[in-house]
Amino acid sequence: MAFPDVPKGTPLHALLVELHLLHARAGRPSLDEMVRAQARDPKGRFGRDAIHRLFSDCREAPKLPLLFEVVRILAALAPGADVEEQWERFDQLWMTVERYEALSLGQGFLYDGIGADDGSGDLDG
Repeated sequence: MAFPDVPKGTPLHALLVELHLLHARAGRPSLDEMVRAQARDPKGRFGRDAIHRLFSDCREAPKLPLLFEVVRILAALAPGADVEEQWERFDQLWMTVERYEALSLGQGFLYDGIGADDGSGDLDG
């Protein structure tokens, strides 16, 4: 699958590199294989296009339910990978992307009780 045009050195780039590496470790299952491997009920399932966009056209933090489901599928297929460990790892990567995007947009906010600097000098948001 093609890699999105995301600036190198950004948290999103790091998350997507790790996702592509996990995909390779899992034997590079096709989009159709990933769609079929979903554990969700039919109402909560993700389509082929959503999974394709995650791998090839992602420009911002992906939706967490989609990311976690794809990580679950890939970790289950990857030899020696633990689903829970992969979820924790990708959750940390996702949180880093979220923080970076919020700061890049100039949004001051409180995260885990720590004020983020939006450049205004007011850390309380």
